[in-house]
Amino acid sequence: KPPAGTDRNTSSSIPAGMISIPQGDFKMGRDDGNEFESPAHSATVQPFYIDKLEVTNQDYSEFIRQQRRQAPVNWVDGAYSPGEAKFPVVNVSWFDARDYCEWRGKRLPTEQEWEFAARGKENLLYPYGNQWKPQFSNAGETNLKKPQAVGSYPDGASPFGIMDMAGNVAEWTDSDYNPYSGSKAKPDDGNKIIRGGSFINPASQQTATDRFFNRPTRTIDYVGFRCAKSPN
Repeated sequence: KPPAGTDRNTSSSIPAGMISIPQGDFKMGRDDGNEFESPAHSATVQPFYIDKLEVTNQDYSEFIRQQRRQAPVNWVDGAYSPGEAKFPVVNVSWFDARDYCEWRGKRLPTEQEWEFAARGKENLLYPYGNQWKPQFSNAGETNLKKPQAVGSYPDGASPFGIMDMAGNVAEWTDSDYNPYSGSKAKPDDGNKIIRGGSFINPASQQTATDRFFNRPTRTIDYVGFRCAKSPN
């Protein structure tokens, strides 16, 4: 009989709110995409945990309060808008995201970890399959023009059960931008990789392979994050 508070599918060692991702070899990137996401190449990740949901305004407000940090610029008088507690936090720099994860005893995922968590062992193009579906993510085509509460698109979960890896808000990763070996993309030092596309991005930019990047000091109103953690 499992211990109280757990079910048969979860180990009590998995941190709350996180999903366990196994070690995996997979094809990262794709050959029929843009210069930043090609060519497809072999990658390996070690076992890790990743947040099931994007970090919310409510989560982040605790960090602000306890660490005396500055609130995102879209908050009014240091508070998020009423009714948006469960919206993903945005307008946080890469440094803010890193510091939040560290405060939680976690870290940002690498882009390899992020892509494997999104695509699964099946190497799906989107977290939920190889075709975009309007009810499965908050994309530009949905025309909502803003984030929705995290987990609002349960059909869009990745093979591992992770939510909102396509659309809603794009997500900072720990990784520096570098072109893949053999790519025609140009190097651009000093940038951090952003993954997942957002509510402003068309579905074509919400694939699990698409790569965006920006300066780690930038705050952007459609970029948030989720945390990862290595097993102890």
